[in-house]
Amino acid sequence: MNNLIEKLFLIYIFLISLSYNLKWFYIYGSFAYADILLPVLIFILVYKQKYKILPFQILLFLLFLLTAFSTYFSLFNYATPSSMGYLLRALYFLILFTLICSIEIEREKVVKALTYGLTFSLTIGWFIWFTNPRFFAFSNVPMLHVLDTNFNAYVNRNETGLTASILSLISFYALIYKRILSNPAALIIFLFALSSSFLSFSRGSWVITILGISTILFLRLRIKSVFFISFLLLPLTLLVPIEGIGIFDLIFLRLESVASNFYRYQYLIDAIDIGFTNFFFGVGPGNYREYAIQNDYLVTIDPHNTYLQYFAELGIFGLIFCFLIYFSLIFKSLREINYDNLYVILLTIFICLAVDGLISGLSLSMKLIYIFAGIAFNDKSSDAFKENKNEG
Repeated sequence: MNNLIEKLFLIYIFLISLSYNLKWFYIYGSFAYADILLPVLIFILVYKQKYKILPFQILLFLLFLLTAFSTYFSLFNYATPSSMGYLLRALYFLILFTLICSIEIEREKVVKALTYGLTFSLTIGWFIWFTNPRFFAFSNVPMLHVLDTNFNAYVNRNETGLTASILSLISFYALIYKRILSNPAALIIFLFALSSSFLSFSRGSWVITILGISTILFLRLRIKSVFFISFLLLPLTLLVPIEGIGIFDLIFLRLESVASNFYRYQYLIDAIDIGFTNFFFGVGPGNYREYAIQNDYLVTIDPHNTYLQYFAELGIFGLIFCFLIYFSLIFKSLREINYDNLYVILLTIFICLAVDGLISGLSLSMKLIYIFAGIAFNDKSSDAFKENKNEG
């Protein structure tokens, strides 16, 4: 591929991987200013006839059609119809995936550009935190969650925690497999991302980090004792007292929040009821909150569960498509993992996001999973791993 086009594409990946909480870089919702380059890059693919048609693309296209139909259905059945922004987002994710899976650039270079973008994003998040520090509970432990700043940006602990977790997994993979980053850079980014993940006080982030690191170790060393070593050593770092309050105490305070756990349980019950009430077409994409208000359900923007959110907003077909997206990505990674160990990190991320979907509504609404999906279905690997695949 032309060197200029490759550099342009990698800059594009860097910019679109920045957190959507950083409003400086975004036009609206998931659409970044950098996405102005998207039509140009797609035109180049079409001109050179390099684009692909894959089963996963068809799945995303069907999801787009379902989103369109559900949006149209909401116009005539609910007091507050769905925003067209969600329909455009579904189309955007489809086009973004098509671009990344079709362009002829080594997968490792794309992951590296994404890594730099996530690192920069997290660094900006900490800069915003320093302008208006916030601490967890009654301790002096920083919490990476700032919604009130003088800047046109904010730091949401769930989104930032997910970003930090994914970054910690990529850098940990780079350390273990000696790929993507140099060892010093991988170590620095790993420690930075790991501490940020913990200080987000996002339960989903903690789950992803522990599950992901354990998965990478298991795939690398192939021994179950790794799990026991990980869980024995990790708690030792959490017993350090800070002004009379142990970090362990803060963790349990976060995990055992009665009000939070009650709300989450009720969200699940409500989402199931809403899904069965609107079984075939759902209440419309992004319409969960308004429907909850109008029908006396516990009000929240989403039920903190990706699967049930798709069920409630898009109906039974939305739930099926949700499962198929995760299954397709995990199955693809398992098929390729013996030919290129870059699929170790891809498989790990897809498993973690599928699990995160049980406790969060972020995994399929953020563009990161579609970027990683494009990388997974891109056939361009480094020469060394290409030879390994050919021999296999």
